[in-house]
Amino acid sequence: MAEALSGFSIPVLNSAISQRVIFAEAAASGQVVHEIDPRGPASREINQVMDEILTGGKR
Repeated sequence: MAEALSGFSIPVLNSAISQRVIFAEAAASGQVVHEIDPRGPASREINQVMDEILTGGKR
């Protein structure tokens, strides 16, 4: 996806969120992935994206 967007002059995040079953499970149960599995891969991905957005990618 990042490669496809590289031709445009828009910022693209380095981190990504994968398609995971836990996201559907969380939505179906009215929860977020951090409540279901706080240390799991989906939570880590969300944390990485959130951190990158909040810091402007500077760390």
